[in-house]
Amino acid sequence: SVASAFEAEEVLECCSPESHIMIMGILYDVDIPWAIENGIEFFVFNYARLPYILEKAKELGKKAKLHIEVETGANRTGMQADEVPKTLTFLKKNSKYLEFEGLCTHFGGAESFANKFKIDQQHKRYKEFVKICKKKKVEPNYKHIACSAAALAYPETTYDMVRIGVAQFGFWPSPDVYYMHLQ
Repeated sequence: SVASAFEAEEVLECCSPESHIMIMGILYDVDIPWAIENGIEFFVFNYARLPYILEKAKELGKKAKLHIEVETGANRTGMQADEVPKTLTFLKKNSKYLEFEGLCTHFGGAESFANKFKIDQQHKRYKEFVKICKKKKVEPNYKHIACSAAALAYPETTYDMVRIGVAQFGFWPSPDVYYMHLQ
């Protein structure tokens, strides 16, 4: 969209060459060429989108920087397990135009200790996806799953980077996480 592209141009002007910009939410097809052209990293939630991304990357002669989000149990966004092996094969075959920047997932409810079992199960499933990447010899540059709450409550989930949200503003993600730190 024109408005989002204009705002993004302003953001790009403020970034150093070492900066990375990552779009974690939906990216419409019309915006994919812009993202590739400007080196913007973005999430891919399903295999069906990859051929279009590859086509645009080839047209532009630039690599698309992709973070593959896998579904581990939050049931929000994420690639289903049966799509992951063919996705990795597609990435490997087209590595000239597709950069596997990250393998990630979304923890639903990490801010509540009532969800500990769910978070532990999601982390276990994520580690299985990491094993599949190693087995297929198609590994991401970054592994990332932790949000503010997970980074503070489950330090074993921090991996290579953390997607900080509410904590960047100096807020605790929840009373549960705050009280844990008081202990």
